[in-house]
Amino acid sequence: MVNFATKWCGYCKKMNKTTFTEREIIGYLNEYFITIKVDGDSKRELNIDGYKISERNLTRAEYRVTGYPTYWFLKSDGEKIGPAQGYKSKDQLLDILSYVKDDLYDSMSFGDYVKKGGHKSREK
Repeated sequence: MVNFATKWCGYCKKMNKTTFTEREIIGYLNEYFITIKVDGDSKRELNIDGYKISERNLTRAEYRVTGYPTYWFLKSDGEKIGPAQGYKSKDQLLDILSYVKDDLYDSMSFGDYVKKGGHKSREK
């Protein structure tokens, strides 16, 4: 999961103070995901397998992020699955994380997953 954020973003700060401090979220991310945070305004250069790009250009050119926070999900080989944007509560983020973790994007829409109860329906 690539977390695109900025220092000035109010909802990014709110995510850091609320959702990302929840034990269940921390545990889920640590167990099932590799997480990376990218500063959408930073000119710091990254070296991705010999490909050099600034964090800002990665955000805008490669992932076409237009608002913050944006969370991009990738397969283990780097193939893009898709983004989620904006502030997410614990339950909203758990729905997204379980949907991605279980590769459900191959068999149903996220909207259908949520209609069927999301992560709470899978806990049973």
